[in-house]
Amino acid sequence: MALQDRATVALHRERYDLAVELAYASLELTQDSVNRDRLLSDIAAAFYMLGVRSAARDAYLVLEATAQEQYQRWFASMNLMEIAAREGSMPMFERYRRALAGTTLPPALEAQFHLQTAESYEALAQLDDAAGAAERARAIAEQYGFNEIAFKAGDLQIRMRSGAVAVERAPEAETPERLKPIAATISGMRRLVPL
Repeated sequence: MALQDRATVALHRERYDLAVELAYASLELTQDSVNRDRLLSDIAAAFYMLGVRSAARDAYLVLEATAQEQYQRWFASMNLMEIAAREGSMPMFERYRRALAGTTLPPALEAQFHLQTAESYEALAQLDDAAGAAERARAIAEQYGFNEIAFKAGDLQIRMRSGAVAVERAPEAETPERLKPIAATISGMRRLVPL
């Protein structure tokens, strides 16, 4: 638990490399399957923030297929949708978007889904679709009082109206040397999961 708490603090302090190391160390010690899913999700998020999308994708694919809680599987699918959009893969983005769009999500996750859809459409230069998804995210967020999502959706709408869209596709970052064994282990986990 101490390692997991330290990993969470590192994630919030944007020490993503340290967050991966600490969460992975906790993952190796944890027996509880739900907690293991949460740790793997934290590892995926930290790798994504480091720009190591392949390791993040591997972890999210494992979660999407094996997570104990449905919420974690939906969350993993949303993140896979975002990764596909950031890499410019419209077919993969649409695959995940359509699967989630046909699902009844809890309100908080539904608002987040529409926000991530809007940001993904923005990354794919589908600006009309981005504006529509941002409006849906804002409406749901305002209905339920999810202020952070409402503000982000509003900001995205302002960008759409002002033409200030500037999403650049960054190449995948090199995996830091000390994180390569962790990335390789997660890749091995992904190969064991039927997709």
